[in-house]
Amino acid sequence: MKVRRALSLSALVLATCALMVGACGDGETVYIYVEAGGPGANKRDGTAILDDSGEDDLGSCDPVAVPDFTFIAPPAYQKLCSDQDLNSILLNCVFGEGTQATCDAAIEAAPDNCLECMAGAFDSNPARPLVRYIQESPFYASTGTCMANIVNDPNDECGNAFGQVETCAYAACIPACVGKTDDAKSACYDKAIGSVCTKGVQAFDSAKCRAAYTGKTYGFCISGDNPKRDAGGKKLNNLEYYTLVTQLACGSNPNPDAGAPVDAGKDGDAAGPDADAGAADADADAPPP
Repeated sequence: MKVRRALSLSALVLATCALMVGACGDGETVYIYVEAGGPGANKRDGTAILDDSGEDDLGSCDPVAVPDFTFIAPPAYQKLCSDQDLNSILLNCVFGEGTQATCDAAIEAAPDNCLECMAGAFDSNPARPLVRYIQESPFYASTGTCMANIVNDPNDECGNAFGQVETCAYAACIPACVGKTDDAKSACYDKAIGSVCTKGVQAFDSAKCRAAYTGKTYGFCISGDNPKRDAGGKKLNNLEYYTLVTQLACGSNPNPDAGAPVDAGKDGDAAGPDADAGAADADADAPPP
């Protein structure tokens, strides 16, 4: 039965270029592999997918069935990557600042389980802060992972519900919507929720979780606001957002005496490298949601 929702996924998280590293801009972007066969890098030029007639296929797309999975958030601050590891892998392997050689070097220099903590498939257990849904797509930041980590509770009901619904909707639509418009993709996400994606929807649409999603509970994870005290209301760009999301799950708490990560997230040292730290790529500079 289709669930009538007062709050749609796309109303909270714009699943367009803001969440997709490499989806906007004209430059080449390097993406790390997480599939079997070991890490490496590939390049994607972002050209449109053409149908058999040679015309751009930009029409509607419908969600596909998704294998059953359960979103399980990872614990916060697992101390598996240093800030330098995170920054190097993000810049060289995700944001197109490097080459395959520099990407491989960044991965090699990091601890063996750093990349495994940072990125994985949609059904990874536990979930990863960065998710790749098909080989041809860039990584998406996992809002649900960020939410559970920022409140320092892997069992957080609303964060896990958001993660379940978000991950399922993307898994149902990203393969089906290659080459489609952003509007078509957003429409597909909404179609997926309550049809092919039913697990977690009841909590996702509950009054409790809707209030949490639209309030300050999850900080920058949904708002995209820069948590630095001197940010002056500025939004995070993609590099800053991805740095914070991966740091929450895989890095070390920059302010361990402050308590929960949400407190540390407001600290000026928690926001990771600034956008001008070598992130000249348009995708890195793009604002997340």
